[in-house]
Amino acid sequence: MRVIVLSVKKKTYKDNEIPIYDGEAILYQVGETWYLRCWLKGENKYARKSLRTKSRDMAIERGKQQYHQLMADVDRGVKFFSMDVKQGIEEYLNNKQTQVVGDSIEERGEQGGIVSGRYKTIETHLKHFQRYILKDAKLRELNEFDLDGYVEFRRKDKVKDITIRNEVASINAAMGWIYDRLKQTDFRHFKIPEVLKHVVKNKRNADNAKVERQTFTREEWMSFVRAMRTYTKDCIEEAETDIKAKEKLLVRYFCLFAANSGMRSGEQFNLHWRNVSVEELTFKKSKVQVAKVYVDFGTSKKRQQAREFWCRGGEYIERWREIAKHDTNDGYVFSVDGKERIPKSNFMRHWWAMLELADFDDERKQHIVPYSLRHFCVSQRVMAGLSYAEIAESLGTSATEVEKTYKHLQDEQRRRFALADYKVIDGVSVAMMLNGE
Repeated sequence: MRVIVLSVKKKTYKDNEIPIYDGEAILYQVGETWYLRCWLKGENKYARKSLRTKSRDMAIERGKQQYHQLMADVDRGVKFFSMDVKQGIEEYLNNKQTQVVGDSIEERGEQGGIVSGRYKTIETHLKHFQRYILKDAKLRELNEFDLDGYVEFRRKDKVKDITIRNEVASINAAMGWIYDRLKQTDFRHFKIPEVLKHVVKNKRNADNAKVERQTFTREEWMSFVRAMRTYTKDCIEEAETDIKAKEKLLVRYFCLFAANSGMRSGEQFNLHWRNVSVEELTFKKSKVQVAKVYVDFGTSKKRQQAREFWCRGGEYIERWREIAKHDTNDGYVFSVDGKERIPKSNFMRHWWAMLELADFDDERKQHIVPYSLRHFCVSQRVMAGLSYAEIAESLGTSATEVEKTYKHLQDEQRRRFALADYKVIDGVSVAMMLNGE
């Protein structure tokens, strides 16, 4: 709601009072110092600001400047008097709510935004903050060290430090917005408690170890491929009449293509037929079916970006196209009917069934998840000698992020660098090892 500024005009003024803008505001003296005063109807109070001068002429000049600034703040919805934490958080969440969009491409369109699940997470984080700081506390009374006790406060709820670190990030995002938009604090962000500063580094190390655990080895991948083949045996003949058989094939070809494309699961589930084509390229005198993929604006994790890339695995797109027999060229690729995406529960049921059939260590299987397909694709590209920049462009991320995430492959890269050579095949430079491997 916009705050309307109305003056309470006087007919007569004292010697130490100066009306400006036809009495919309009054300059007045307290002792020798001049002040500005005007009525804020929206807040039902007088706004008073010191002009920090004893000079009458300077007071008039500064008073007009302060009045214009106040009007500009009012137009932007900024409250002059201090809001409490609850009000500030509500304003922030209302703004965030306007950015919430659906999960499908059609709902997102070209607007970007955040999904409802992310909004709920932010809302939950800020509820914990309000419990800690007290929702009735005034925003102007906060200082940048007020989160010093937050870690111990949340640890009492048996919360892990990395979760607390994520909560602090959400809290500081809200504080930054309140500082920029509402002008209710003297600082943009709380200082991160010292005990949390190590969490980012340790999380990166933990993430690297997690990625290494979640990545198929070459032998495990081949075992999984055989398991998928066994799981979908005879399904092609049944797919025309049996939805379950068609789902099995869908999951198989989804996995095969994911391991070649490195697409995120969400991107691949949202892939439309209009955005993928297959072309034959010649390599080593053989025909290779390459998929040309366009990832729609708003589909990727980096929601403001679209990207286009080529990858191997085009034959899996063609085989699935023949099986799917979708009526429209604009529906979802990895869908039973082209109109609705496969329910996640159905996908995971087939995933676990195929993984169970794979002939490798059960303890290893506990770490293998659908995202392992992306990890496997990236690891194979790194091992093949592609640069981080080349890989990142296709993945829709940064070269720095690829380097950090797949740090565990660096020893193999160093070995490859020490022994690297190349030869040209069909006009393409192919990396080789000096020992002929």
